[in-house]
Amino acid sequence: MHRHKKRLQGVSVPRSGHHLLEKLLVSYFGPQIYCDYYDCCREIPCRYKKPFSKHHDLLLELANESDTQYLIQFRRDVQAQFESYFRFFEVQYADGDRQFEVQNHFPYFQNYHGTYVEKYQKSGDPVDRLNVYHQFVLDHRQWYREFVEKWMSVETTNVHFLAYEDLVNNPKLQLGRVVRLMFGRPPIQFWKIPKIINRQNISFKNILKDSDLYKPGFCEHFGLQDIQNLLLQR
Repeated sequence: MHRHKKRLQGVSVPRSGHHLLEKLLVSYFGPQIYCDYYDCCREIPCRYKKPFSKHHDLLLELANESDTQYLIQFRRDVQAQFESYFRFFEVQYADGDRQFEVQNHFPYFQNYHGTYVEKYQKSGDPVDRLNVYHQFVLDHRQWYREFVEKWMSVETTNVHFLAYEDLVNNPKLQLGRVVRLMFGRPPIQFWKIPKIINRQNISFKNILKDSDLYKPGFCEHFGLQDIQNLLLQR
């Protein structure tokens, strides 16, 4: 494996393609490159010196250290971010309530099933589901706003941005870019990249406008138009 120059701290809004990027990098370099944080050591930097680390900054307490490179992953479409995040929890709780290890350490994740999914699972009413989704947006709007303002309004050379849309549309380009962030300019083995990408079947699996949760004027309705404008610049 190439000797990295500086560690790369991933900071992502949930459902922004971090897991996809992780799979690409692990396929290229091997599993020794990646620290999940939540299921690894819960230390920054990684206790095991893995050079690429995951973090969602759920408590908005992650520091921006000048000697660390940060990769901020997000969806450029605000509504797509919330819709995908909500569907993720629907899948997690499709068979009823369950306990995740991360819930023991981050109050942010506690009682998602009882607060959201259970309410419409019982009724089976799509109107109930839509209402619960809108409540989900309202409940998470402030954290999301503060995350974006904290990480995406900065203009420093150690903070880099990777939109989900860009990763899906051109994974070869973005994988090469991330490799260079971590290792300077190594002799990238370009022959490996198409094979790695082809194994992942990368595409947009869900179309927002086809979703039952799609809402015209979403950002205006939820007071997120300024955040949407900021993301479009990244």
